[in-house]
Amino acid sequence: MKTLKVISVVSFLLIFGLQEVGLPIFISILYIIVNLLVNSNNPDIDFWIGGLLGISLIATLIIFLLCRKGKDRFLLLFCFIALLVSSLFLTGVFDQNNYERISLGFVIPLLTFIVSSILLIVKNFRK
Repeated sequence: MKTLKVISVVSFLLIFGLQEVGLPIFISILYIIVNLLVNSNNPDIDFWIGGLLGISLIATLIIFLLCRKGKDRFLLLFCFIALLVSSLFLTGVFDQNNYERISLGFVIPLLTFIVSSILLIVKNFRK
């Protein structure tokens, strides 16, 4: 169980974006957090929402890793859905102009994240 969690989290962090620069998610999260710390006097609401997204992603990853077998299965399912949706937003999948940039750096980690998380959820709900 622990191995599947680690594989799932590492593959989530290694999903590359489809934008022109195409940074992995872990660099995007670091960029958001550093930007929040450096520009903390920014009054723009979109800036603060982005910062809260970065902080909530880190918290979701920690909760995903700390979920206990069998007891927190619905929390694990919620964390998987939250991470999947946030990965789709962070990678730029919803922009049709990015479809031509789909590469193995995006597909393989995303499929690894989805498959390992679904296996983990199925094992937790099988009891």
